[in-house]
Parts: sequence; structure tokens; C-alpha cells
Amino acid sequence: MMLRSRCVFLAVTLVVAVGGAAWLCVPQLLTAPVRPPPMEGPAVRPAVTAGDAAVGDPVAVGAGLATRRVRVGTVILTVEIAETPAARMRGLMARTSLPSGTGMLFVFDGESTDGFYMYRTLFPLSIVFSRYGRIVAIHEMTPCVEENPNSCEIYRADTAYTAAIEAPAGTFSNAGIRPGDMIEFL
Repeated sequence: MMLRSRCVFLAVTLVVAVGGAAWLCVPQLLTAPVRPPPMEGPAVRPAVTAGDAAVGDPVAVGAGLATRRVRVGTVILTVEIAETPAARMRGLMARTSLPSGTGMLFVFDGESTDGFYMYRTLFPLSIVFSRYGRIVAIHEMTPCVEENPNSCEIYRADTAYTAAIEAPAGTFSNAGIRPGDMIEFL
């Protein structure tokens, strides 16, 4: 019981002190996996709830998301943290660009094996998958031009992971980032 109390105290301290960094120690505090593989059937639009920016609204997309600075191996990025289920589902869809040195952090509820796809994403991206702060996979992703999301390539880590970071294409591979490198909040 003492260990559980200490863990809860640590998690609350981390959330208060460093915001999104709690996923490194206590991933079960965060909710809803992001970007599940496309579902069977007709094209599926991400769910958008009241108060969230509309998908495709270039002014509102990304507006109001919290940001953190992170180091991915040797690369330092300012990442938006997709905290609501709608923001995690939307990701970087409909954006026309992503400046160098920026990205988006997706946090999962525990370990995940879900894949990411580039449906309605307009430019290529790099993605790192990490498991409790250690990189387990890196991919370069290309936009999907298909109208049906079921036709889009799915990018997977091929192992369980707890978070993923998307950044402009080449960000991680050009810097020599490899599985085993660490992700840390600054």
C-alpha cells in the first residue's frame, strides 16, 4: 500500500510540476489511444466534439494545444500535446505545414500496438515510437492521397509503445536518431 501511495503522489507531483511528462512514469493516467487503424467500410472522419476545432479549419486546427520542449535523442523539439480524444484523432490532419523544430506528441493509455496513417495529412512526416521514454521504432511517413482511409498505408512500431512523436520529414533519420535513444522533457 505504501508503494501505491508513493506512486500516486509521484504521479500527481509530475502532473503538477511538468504537465505531460507523467506518461514517462504513469501512462495509465492518460486516456484513449490515438489514431487507431482505419475501420472497415466507408471513409471514416475523426470524431470532433463540441468545443474542439473543426477538422479542416486551418485557423483552428492546433489552436489552444499545450506545448512542451522535448529532446528526442539529440534533437530538441517544441511539441503540441494532443490531450483530448478529438485532438489525438485529428493529429496533424489538414495542416498545410509544420515548421522545423516542432512536432506533435501522442500519449497512449498504457502500451499500444495501434498504427498511424496519413489520411488527410498534407505533407510527409517522421515518427518515433517510444516505450516509457526509450525509442523503439522510427518511420518516414508519406501523405495518403486516397479518398478511402482503408487504402492508406499503416505505420506500426512492430512492438508495444506508450507514446509517439511526429515531426517534419527527415527530422529523426537525418539526425541519426535510432531505437534505444531516449526522449526527455526539458
